[in-house]
Amino acid sequence: MHATPRAKVTWGEVAVRDGADAARLTKALNKLLKAATTRADWGKRKDKSGTFTLSARVTTFEWQESDGVVHLDLAAVGKVLGGSGVKTKIRVGGKPSERKKLEKDGLRIVADGLVTRLADVVRRKK
Repeated sequence: MHATPRAKVTWGEVAVRDGADAARLTKALNKLLKAATTRADWGKRKDKSGTFTLSARVTTFEWQESDGVVHLDLAAVGKVLGGSGVKTKIRVGGKPSERKKLEKDGLRIVADGLVTRLADVVRRKK
């Protein structure tokens, strides 16, 4: 009995908004997207050309601080090359001393959301 091959997924462009920390955020997002990609259900590949190229772009990355609480607003769009796009957004909050943790958690949640929605698009496309 042979297993049906899985769809192959690759990441093309992964971008964040311009800024001094853009390279660091891009690297972190890329890592989180690849980890989420391995966990996602992309469906079975029905033909040999079952390769999908994805892209992601963070459209909003804004910190807001008030009354000893810091909030991070994140929004991102993802797209299947030659196909549909998806959007996800989140707002996380916590102590100002926990900015690094909030950033990582926010990026992870956005990456998981994008990949889940993109996997659904890929499964429906087949």
